[in-house]
Amino acid sequence: EDRRGFLADQPNREPIRSRIDGAFSGWSGNTRFELENGMVWEQIEAGRFSISQVENPEVVISPGLLGTWRLSIEGYSTAVRVQRIR
Repeated sequence: EDRRGFLADQPNREPIRSRIDGAFSGWSGNTRFELENGMVWEQIEAGRFSISQVENPEVVISPGLLGTWRLSIEGYSTAVRVQRIR
């Protein structure tokens, strides 16, 4: 089982690549991101980002400072801080 994202002090802090499961049009403050690999992440910082709706876009979740993670959508330069909830 892939435990990345649950423990801040864990050694495996490699970027996670997957796809949003279904339609996606951005985030708006408390967005949940359900991924095709079964992981679920949620937005933990304020902010909005809108795009025209796309199906199953590729995402990269990269390790940030102090145990945080940042989610970005392939092809866009914007990222949002997230935490894993499943």
